[in-house]
Amino acid sequence: MFVPACGFRSYSSGNLRGVSVGGYYWVAGPKFSSVGRAMYFYSVYLYPISDYSRSYGFPIRCAQEK
Repeated sequence: MFVPACGFRSYSSGNLRGVSVGGYYWVAGPKFSSVGRAMYFYSVYLYPISDYSRSYGFPIRCAQEK
């Protein structure tokens, strides 16, 4: 699966950071009403499942298993 390094928007300043080197993507439905599950990657590191506030507004990537 190819996932572009779209970066992420800082929740405090709103600035776009990490473009071309990393990013966050939602990977599952919400864990709670205010918390979702996302993966984070940066350079050669991948953190597959972590909990984040849904207010971060990470992008969504659709995937389908074959």
